[in-house]
Amino acid sequence: MKSTSSQGQPTSDGVLRIGEVARRAGVRASLVRYYERIGLLPPPERVSGQRCYDEMMLRRLAVIAAAQRAGLSLQEIGGLVHAGNKPDIRTAKPACAAQAA
Repeated sequence: MKSTSSQGQPTSDGVLRIGEVARRAGVRASLVRYYERIGLLPPPERVSGQRCYDEMMLRRLAVIAAAQRAGLSLQEIGGLVHAGNKPDIRTAKPACAAQAA
């Protein structure tokens, strides 16, 4: 799938610029930057100073939008999107127990 840069030029590497992410997610670029600033979105990689995203960012923005429609606060959404980054306590306990033995 081809994407376009913020200048409307196609990119061949699958990288999405902030304008394309915002357009496809139905939000403003300023909202994407705000979500980055408050930690709902991870800081993007930058190439020549421009933010570069992949398709996963669109999924995360969709999760945030769905959570907001469900009535969750941004703080609650932050807990939701970061929950996937924490180790699963069920798998972490046996590993700790094995190290203690």
